[in-house]
Amino acid sequence: MTVRDAEHQLKLEINENENRKEFTFSERIDWAKRLERIEREKAKERQGTRTDIVEMFPPSQDQGKTRDIVAEQSGFGSGKTFEKAKFISENATPELIAELDEGAISINKAYQQLKQQLAAAEKRVDNLADQL
Repeated sequence: MTVRDAEHQLKLEINENENRKEFTFSERIDWAKRLERIEREKAKERQGTRTDIVEMFPPSQDQGKTRDIVAEQSGFGSGKTFEKAKFISENATPELIAELDEGAISINKAYQQLKQQLAAAEKRVDNLADQL
């Protein structure tokens, strides 16, 4: 099989690996972030230099928000879930990532826990600042 471009190669790798075993959270988010970079470049190419384009027709199969395209192609389901997964991957502790990799916790549950932890940490910082 001939590889046409970076996107085609990535999709081939994803398909080959997913057929062998289910991706862990870490693997899936890594693939999705790589795919997102490719999709963002494709979106820039479609838009060109114009910024005043407003589409009044339903999007075609290869159009739509980059996050939604990536979410569907990488198995996150929705763009919102993909956004939560990215937030987790950028802010979570290794322990929380391990729980996701093991399937012991859902993305939504991990997201909620992480948001609570970050809010609590922010409150502690605010309290310390008030004491100074």
